[in-house]
Amino acid sequence: MVERIDADEDTAVLLCLTPSGKDYIISSVDAEWIEAKTSSNELYSGLTILDLPDNSLINLETQTIELEAPPVLVNNESTIRHRGRKLTAVIGVKTILAVRVIAANAETSPSEAQLASDIFGGDGLDFVNVRSQYLACSHGKLDFQKATGRSGLSTSIYNGVVTVQVDKATSVGARNMVNAVNDELTRQFNTHPSNLASYVMYFLPAGTFGGFAYAYMNGYRSIFNDRFAYAVSIQMHELGHNLGLGHSGHGGDKYGDQSGLMGYSYGNDEAPKMCFNAAKSWQLGWYADKTGSATPSGKFQFAGRLGSIVDYPTTNTRVLIEIKESTSEWAYYLNYNAAKGFNIGTAEGRNSVLITKKHTGSPGHQSLLLSILQNGGSYSIPDFNGKPGETLKVEVHAMTADEAYISVKLDGSPTRAPSSSPSNSPSKAPSGKFDVLRPNPAHMIKC
Repeated sequence: MVERIDADEDTAVLLCLTPSGKDYIISSVDAEWIEAKTSSNELYSGLTILDLPDNSLINLETQTIELEAPPVLVNNESTIRHRGRKLTAVIGVKTILAVRVIAANAETSPSEAQLASDIFGGDGLDFVNVRSQYLACSHGKLDFQKATGRSGLSTSIYNGVVTVQVDKATSVGARNMVNAVNDELTRQFNTHPSNLASYVMYFLPAGTFGGFAYAYMNGYRSIFNDRFAYAVSIQMHELGHNLGLGHSGHGGDKYGDQSGLMGYSYGNDEAPKMCFNAAKSWQLGWYADKTGSATPSGKFQFAGRLGSIVDYPTTNTRVLIEIKESTSEWAYYLNYNAAKGFNIGTAEGRNSVLITKKHTGSPGHQSLLLSILQNGGSYSIPDFNGKPGETLKVEVHAMTADEAYISVKLDGSPTRAPSSSPSNSPSKAPSGKFDVLRPNPAHMIKC
């Protein structure tokens, strides 16, 4: 049985990451302030610089920086370019370092060998792991390899894992513990922890914090509670935050979209085998040459086939479609969520056309699952482009095990009656207003 859990520490905080690798909570802001600044594109995790007054004080006991007012947010030219969506796909070879911790009163339960197996596999025991599933979902475009082995003063990185000992007890909490671990890693290897691997996964002893896990958006660190260190979906979910992905919601629940890994996670070692929803898949850029994007206006119409990401290498049709509104930064994403192969464990919208909504100006913003369509189903978006009375309608006319035949039309403009099943060759691109539904090679965020 697959156990559904809330994978993250359910708290939004603003952190100041210092050059030393330590981080501190900014005490003068709350979750509402963070959400407002993120939505207005003033705050971008991993890129925005926090300008703090000269008299700012660090409370070492609480690991906070105490300010009388919120910090000034500074965005340089690089940040502006990112917000302008000149983005690159999340691809290539990346390294991971897993860190076991021996604290003053407890230590991480899994051994180094167990952590290596859960993350990288290769021992003939752990067949579904972080590396295998990211490789499958990306069709080989994103490969998480073990951090390079090296010797420290009294410990060593071996098989992608290292054990460090600190003099802190678990009662100090996660951020105190992580800062202490960072200091020890720097002392052992004479370099900043971020130089040891592309991503560093900290597995803290039980009792250090009450959540399951959390991660740094667009950062290199993810933090795991000891007893959930083994769950593949939790590990993939938190690495997803490192890659710039926000949560996937449905029906008012910010974790409610269970079609992909950025919704709820599951307390299982070898399951579920699943990937990401349409909005997140678009952002990751793994299928960019078989996507299409359109900004409908006037009497817009389109009818054609929509394939599955599982069949991406062999299909000759699109596997993702983006529908944008000209008057806002919201967009709608369509995918056919085939429950097979490396996506056989998708927990919602199996073998259905899914419609997901996301804010395009903020890559880390939560996406929302709007509709699950099966054969004969339809979904309407009223007042499209902010125009009262204009409606965009998505319909599913036929489905097979590999693809769906859909139509998208604005203002109820007529389309040709579809055949009873998808044709064997790709539909022709409509003329007129439909002039941008074509591959988009550069629409992803660079982490």
